[in-house]
Amino acid sequence: MNKPRRLGIIGLLLALSTPAWTASIDLTALPLYVRSGFDIAWSYYEPSPSDPTWAYVPPHRGSRPVVVRDLDVPGLGPVSTPRILPGKPRKFCFITAFDVDEELLGSSSGVGLFLSEIGEDWEVYLNGSIIRSEIYLRRGGGIERERALRGALVNIDKRFLHPGRNVLAFMIIGDPASPRTGLPSAGRYVIDSYQKLVGLRVEYLDLMLIGIYFFFALYHILLYALRPGNRAYLFFGIGTLVLTFYLLSRSFIIFDIFANTAVIRGAELFCLFLLFPIYLAFFDLQSRGKIAPFTLRYAVVSAAAALLVPFIFQDLLLLAWRWSLAIPVLYLLVFDIVRPLAKAGVAERNAPRAAGGSGSGILQSLGRVLVQTDLGRISIGAIVVLAAVSADLFSFDGAQGPDFSKYGFLILVFGTAAALASQYHRVYDEIEAMAASLETKVRERTADLEAAMGEQSGLNARLLAANLRLQNAMDLGEKDMRMAVQVQQGMLPAKAPVLADWDLAFVFRPASGVSGDFYDFYTSGSRLDGLV
Repeated sequence: MNKPRRLGIIGLLLALSTPAWTASIDLTALPLYVRSGFDIAWSYYEPSPSDPTWAYVPPHRGSRPVVVRDLDVPGLGPVSTPRILPGKPRKFCFITAFDVDEELLGSSSGVGLFLSEIGEDWEVYLNGSIIRSEIYLRRGGGIERERALRGALVNIDKRFLHPGRNVLAFMIIGDPASPRTGLPSAGRYVIDSYQKLVGLRVEYLDLMLIGIYFFFALYHILLYALRPGNRAYLFFGIGTLVLTFYLLSRSFIIFDIFANTAVIRGAELFCLFLLFPIYLAFFDLQSRGKIAPFTLRYAVVSAAAALLVPFIFQDLLLLAWRWSLAIPVLYLLVFDIVRPLAKAGVAERNAPRAAGGSGSGILQSLGRVLVQTDLGRISIGAIVVLAAVSADLFSFDGAQGPDFSKYGFLILVFGTAAALASQYHRVYDEIEAMAASLETKVRERTADLEAAMGEQSGLNARLLAANLRLQNAMDLGEKDMRMAVQVQQGMLPAKAPVLADWDLAFVFRPASGVSGDFYDFYTSGSRLDGLV
């Protein structure tokens, strides 16, 4: 078999073993028609662009958020936003038409519809047949269970598809003033093979980030439990834990866990409102060692807003949070970053002069403070986060999630972890230095003690010799005393004489063995002549 023929057979085998590559249908590249109300008869036909009962939405490939409140829907009237209380939900019909080829119909993994976001409640119709229903209403017409999904994947039964033109219709029920009523995301809305669309819901990187944040949150909280004196890391751990739950509330997987997306939305805004004041408290503690009164007041206001989430029109709270965020951001920049860094830079510049050096420029000193100090590393992370939040803030309308912030916080987390590691490294160095100093002092004290013990041994020997000499002297003195006592007792009468006309008696008791006293009797026969 020649070589070209072998290559041709190999190519044929590879083609047979590889699934057919289907061309996706981008719904954002197709015209869309919207009108108030819904009738199943509308789902069979594509409206005419000139039909005045429909609002025409021109195609915009790759990015076309469609929200009812932003459209001039015939018969709807003006939508007042923002408002305090949520409005009554209404039905809306969204219709588009697309062409299907045999390649898509022959997909071995089936056909699917991927919706980047849709809400609040909705149903999908294909050529007049319902293929997915996410409508849960009360008897009075209100929404019992909200199903504003992100990353919704709808399986399309190929029996409802036919070659050529097909009509795709959505019945969407929601508050006309809500930014979630419609197809609000600027992401993808496509029809393709089911297997390819499953890949659009893969969010390994986001889940990995969530896992990293969760680990660091528990890590810092545990460190605080082991070392309760450092409250800054308690607030950092709590803030990172809140960030973890916030990012989780914006993932695809959370919508597979909770049936009522209103709960997810409430948790998302609750975490969002509490996130900044918690981190602000962390920066206060890190830069000045205490929480400032401004931070406490801002935390009270944010907590009140978080508690009002289930009762107030959420977009009003979100709008208020969005436009008031500039105040704590300026506070953070001025009082927790710029001023502490400036003081540290001036102190670092003046330190060499105090030691006799020439010093350095303020910019060089600030650079060293940023790179070499804990405050500098954390401040770099804070500046990155503020830049990321600012970049997301102007595009964050409640439908689009943060794209930069979740990565910017990673810089802050690693910077804080590095600062923490640096602190523990310094503590370890100080302990080593103290241990070395203690060891030196122990050696010095041991040498002094050994010298003192040597002196004590010599003193004991000298004292023992002195005691021996003293004992000998005492023994000699006692011997002399006994001799003196014997001499004195031999000189004096031992008893009084016995006379006829006198009764004589005496007692002689020296105080110390001998005495200076003297006595004697003079007699003549039995007559007493005198005494001394």
